[in-house]
Amino acid sequence: MNLPHHQAGTRVVEQASRPRWCSRAKRPLHYGGTVPGVVLVALFVATPVSCLGQNRPAWFAKPSSLPSPSGKVVRVANAEAILAAGEQMTVGSTMMVEPGVYTLPRPLVLRQKQDITIRSVSGDPLSVTLKGRGWDLGDEHDDIVHVADCRGVLIAGLTFAECRSYGVKVEAEHGPRNVQIYNCRFRNIGIRAIKGSAGQDPNVYAIKGSVRFCDFENARIPPADWLYGGDYIAGIDMMALEDWTFSDNTFRNIKGRNGGGRAAIFIWVRSRRIIVERNLIVNCDRGISFGNPGQSTANQAGGSLRYVSDGFIQNNIVAGGADCGIELWHAEGIKVRHNSIWRPEQNWGRGIRLGKGVVQTEAVNNLIHGGIQNEGGEANIHHNLAKRVDGYFVEPSLGDLSLTAAATAAIDQGAMLNEVPYDVRGLPRKHAPDLGAWEFGASEKEWMGPMRKVHARFSGTPGTFAQFGDSITFSAAFWSPLSVQPKHMSLAVRANYQLAKSRLKPECLNQKGPSFGNQGSMTIQWARENISHWLATLNPEAAVIMFGSNDVVQGMTVEEYEKAVREVVAACLTNGTVVLLTTAPPQSARMQKCMEFAAAIRRVASDLHVPLVDYANEILSRRPFDWDGASAEFKNAPGGAYEVPTLISKDGVHPSNPQAYQNDFSEEGLANSGYGLRNYLTLNAYANVIREVFDSNAKP
Repeated sequence: MNLPHHQAGTRVVEQASRPRWCSRAKRPLHYGGTVPGVVLVALFVATPVSCLGQNRPAWFAKPSSLPSPSGKVVRVANAEAILAAGEQMTVGSTMMVEPGVYTLPRPLVLRQKQDITIRSVSGDPLSVTLKGRGWDLGDEHDDIVHVADCRGVLIAGLTFAECRSYGVKVEAEHGPRNVQIYNCRFRNIGIRAIKGSAGQDPNVYAIKGSVRFCDFENARIPPADWLYGGDYIAGIDMMALEDWTFSDNTFRNIKGRNGGGRAAIFIWVRSRRIIVERNLIVNCDRGISFGNPGQSTANQAGGSLRYVSDGFIQNNIVAGGADCGIELWHAEGIKVRHNSIWRPEQNWGRGIRLGKGVVQTEAVNNLIHGGIQNEGGEANIHHNLAKRVDGYFVEPSLGDLSLTAAATAAIDQGAMLNEVPYDVRGLPRKHAPDLGAWEFGASEKEWMGPMRKVHARFSGTPGTFAQFGDSITFSAAFWSPLSVQPKHMSLAVRANYQLAKSRLKPECLNQKGPSFGNQGSMTIQWARENISHWLATLNPEAAVIMFGSNDVVQGMTVEEYEKAVREVVAACLTNGTVVLLTTAPPQSARMQKCMEFAAAIRRVASDLHVPLVDYANEILSRRPFDWDGASAEFKNAPGGAYEVPTLISKDGVHPSNPQAYQNDFSEEGLANSGYGLRNYLTLNAYANVIREVFDSNAKP
């Protein structure tokens, strides 16, 4: 199953008029890969506010197009075939649903499936709708998809609509793994668009899953005779999760009859290592909830009440809603940071609620038109702005919480968090960041003009490419494997590969050793001493630079490191060489200093306007809790140091390089091969330089 990490999928605006910030354009995502998943969509809309049925804001991240399927492919075009083919899928197979609207008479139940994909033929969720038997039917068993004891399920490019109960149900009590729900739409699902059930066994979880680039919206409100007087409704409600991510989704009008609906994203009951980031939530009764004040039938009798442990809620935008923006109850080790929240007059003080049982938690750099209410929690609350901030946001009633120039008490007022270097759009934050999810004045194109000027003075051979670095660059696992086309590339990444290969001198893939600027055990000081010689002998059109892994060990201060990096980069720019400046991978034994060194690289890239390959951030983003192969978690992993199934090898310093994922640009490969991830990032950055700088300068 191959699914891109960030790229473009076509969406169609469903109303003629739309706010300035909504767009008919494609939405961008990250570059390509593989991801297994299951998708179901449920939404109710019953309010006049928001971009009902419209596309996402123009700035919002766009899903990548789905790669061509591999393995056995079955195409289906009626409801009976969907149920029969889906329940008979074999290992590694794909079910492709032809365009149409299909009413399923019963749920599609997936049991004991491995590495399967269920998707639309085009990958566009507007092309295929899977419907239940209807909101008004009153059948509490009216679900669309169930995922039970499966290992690798991808559901993508589908719309789920008009069912009474659950769009997609993930049954954690059966221990599913790698369930991915990607680029789907949920419309008018009666109880839960996505439900995660759980049993009482504390050792059984739904492990490593995600809900990404999905769109949830309701056009209806439950009647009074539903549970809890019509308030028993939510977007996502999941329990017993481990290592799940909910990112880049939109939620609108997930509401109960009396304003007491559950959250757009509601995670609880023995869940751990959860990431909720870059979501847009508009006019939902509650925005994001980790835990709640009450009990669940899935709680273990006599057990301690801990609903979520270790998680991040960051870079989200939450606007409107009857009850609250973000709330925590019985949660431990949660980081709530860089969120933008706009509360209406009703429950205005409930921007962030920290309730009973909250411990070891931090709320920092949040911007709230509303308040922060501590209702018995233990949290470090600092560098937030929570008050009436009229005029700070562009159009709060539409969920547009992008900052205006009037937001003077928010701009440049945040604490520097090296762990959150980018805003909700993926744009870099300043050394003194803004409060909230939005960084005012940030741009992804700041380096393009300056690099065109640098390249204009280049006098060497086009297509020359230098590799300046330590052992992580000297290794034959970096750059050299691209002499062969990688596997499982998305269409956009394949285009980038072809563009790079068409310009790059083949010999530049394998130029290894001190004379080419790379060698084991070396530091940025070595580069500073030799950069003039390398530029004179190689005269490269472009150069990737990555030092730092040895520098953090050998006692160099951050100031000394940053100064040396600036000198090396400046020498390249004076020569007419475009630099791809790269952050070094993290080391758990020296984490704080590694993060400071990575921040120094980002400052140099920003100040000198050079392209940045943020390798360190990508590692921490893709495997936020288990990136380190030297940790106890991987002590008994089979194979050598580089075979460990995560991004840093067992030595705690070098990237991993498992044979099973060599030159594999699938999502799974990019999450398990540190060298593969670096090659992927560098390739795409180099292709972007070719497109925006080299080819641009060549135009008359």
